[in-house]
Amino acid sequence: MKGVHRIDPPNCLDNDNFRVRADKERLYGTKNPWNGFAEKTCVRNQLLKMFDGECAFCGKRLYPENTDTQADHFLPKEPFKFLSLCWENLILLCGNCNNRKRNFFPKSLEGKTFVERFIENAKIVPQGAEIFDKKQVLDNCVDRLIDPSFDDPSEHILFDPASRRFISLTSMGKLMLEHIFNRARWFDELLKKLSDEMKNAVENERQPEQIRDILIKLTGHSFFIWEFYKYWSEIKGKRCTQGAE
Repeated sequence: MKGVHRIDPPNCLDNDNFRVRADKERLYGTKNPWNGFAEKTCVRNQLLKMFDGECAFCGKRLYPENTDTQADHFLPKEPFKFLSLCWENLILLCGNCNNRKRNFFPKSLEGKTFVERFIENAKIVPQGAEIFDKKQVLDNCVDRLIDPSFDDPSEHILFDPASRRFISLTSMGKLMLEHIFNRARWFDELLKKLSDEMKNAVENERQPEQIRDILIKLTGHSFFIWEFYKYWSEIKGKRCTQGAE
């Protein structure tokens, strides 16, 4: 996983626009706001830009209008209905990772209702609802998954290219492994393939950097490809040094 900087919201979710606020308030008054939202393509395109066209979790290359390109609600639509149209609550996932995540949410937030600030005084807001301050909420919540647009993944999980396994460093890292990466056959097979590709490139190609960059362009997975590239380059370098001695 790699961290990314959250960029400005797409026009269709920009709360500085009066018409957007009015449309969002109308949708928040319905049972399923996201289902009635007509600008999902607009949201996916901005998420693709923010995540460099890669799944936020596994890094798979994703494309506009592809059914595998999914706008995921970090805090799920159920029970957090009033964050369905909140830009800060959206990340980009592939179908595999989204299916693994499903409706996971932190138990420490159970029973809480969060709303966007612009509708805090609207009649549709239930009593006891709290304004969603992402930093405050996530900083005080450790029983959650990693949000690469908010967290530094390297503080929570460490990837070991030799074993092709993640090592959890925190409770959040442990949850990430349990719910996303562990016991996922497709993911294990993917990592083996990427490792083999980079090992072959480093061992047999004059310019392995070109193979690395082409592989990233075609498949995504830039984080893992770079890790395998550095690992196999280091192994080759040590072998060459020992041979020279």
